[in-house]
Amino acid sequence: MEQQYAIEMLHITKKFPGIIANDDITLQLRKGEILGIAGLDGSGRTEVLRAIFAADKLYRGKVVLEGNELSLSSSIDAIRHGIGLLPEERKRQGIVNCLSVKDNITMLYSQLHAKCGFLRKADDDAIVRHYIDELHIKTPSAMQAVGNLSGGNQQKVVVSKWLSISPRILLLDEPTQGIDVGAKADIYQLIDRLAREGMGVIVVSSDLIEIINLSNRIVVMRDGQAIKTLESDELTEENVMLYAMGVNADEKA
Repeated sequence: MEQQYAIEMLHITKKFPGIIANDDITLQLRKGEILGIAGLDGSGRTEVLRAIFAADKLYRGKVVLEGNELSLSSSIDAIRHGIGLLPEERKRQGIVNCLSVKDNITMLYSQLHAKCGFLRKADDDAIVRHYIDELHIKTPSAMQAVGNLSGGNQQKVVVSKWLSISPRILLLDEPTQGIDVGAKADIYQLIDRLAREGMGVIVVSSDLIEIINLSNRIVVMRDGQAIKTLESDELTEENVMLYAMGVNADEKA
């Protein structure tokens, strides 16, 4: 059976902060796969996600999605092609603290589905109720300011915002950073379910146990380059750290 890819090919040659990548970063993301990206701080993990999402300008590169090379000049283009990014800095980039849970969840949906600038209130309310129930968001009401929720519930609101537009690709940067154990378990179950339903998911995490347990494959990065792709029995903390630190096979032996 021919392998189906969510992202058939991602080529990036990018100037990372303090780093000039000499080689292309080439990734393939299969449909229904959770692809992990691991590496030390400064290795370029977050920059890869931002490049796919067109949040940062590419030095040179392309994204081929389901057979079509995408023209991504801005994040709006990425969103319209079904790519979503849950950012590393939730409070600064993921939510608008002073707005309600409802307004945060429907922020993208309303822009993409409003007719003549208006969204039907019934649709709006139904979407909000659905995600509050499905993701077990603990809030006194949908009108509660999202800044008053716990970190885990804020993260669930950010995830709901992206799920409301049914993305084909979901990019998750440190998805469980700063949230409690119960919320982490909910996020893990959700990521697994989304992949089983056919969504392509790329996860960046500095928690090695987390990324190993979540991922089908892991790309290890160092100095802005993809050094090694680990699969099945290769997915160990030792292997990830050795490649991330630049220890070669002979030194490992």
